[in-house]
Amino acid sequence: MINLVPVFLVLLMAAHVLGLVFWIYKLATQKQPLQRRKQYINLVLYFLSFITNQPSSLIPC
Repeated sequence: MINLVPVFLVLLMAAHVLGLVFWIYKLATQKQPLQRRKQYINLVLYFLSFITNQPSSLIPC
């Protein structure tokens, strides 16, 4: 039982990463006005810059 905990945690983290990637993909391909899409993509890039400690490359709105 104790050996299953790390496996479960890795699977749980992988599911969250895949969910985030899918969410970004759906957000980027969603039909909406270009201005609004750029704002959402910038928000995602800004959020990811905190996670990765890398400067974000924002899209000019």
